[in-house]
Amino acid sequence: MSHDMAAGRKVLHIIHGFGTGGVETWLLATVKYLHHHPELNLQFDFVITGGVPGTFDEEIELHGSKIFYIRFSNTSLRSFRESFREVLANHDY
Repeated sequence: MSHDMAAGRKVLHIIHGFGTGGVETWLLATVKYLHHHPELNLQFDFVITGGVPGTFDEEIELHGSKIFYIRFSNTSLRSFRESFREVLANHDY
């Protein structure tokens, strides 16, 4: 799938949640960097498989990223799959 550079490129990350770990902190720093450098035409968005807001969610959204809360577990696989497909169908990743 080709991307219109004027519209930018979007990357969808799938993580359990935004705690205070190293990866989450790095992702927050990267989101801030991308927000302050719009000439890069790159946006990070997130699917949170824990299904609940975390430590950095509000700050992530303030810097232009979207967060989709889709709970994943062995008992919610069908629901997760349907919701995940909806995100992919409605956004250009």
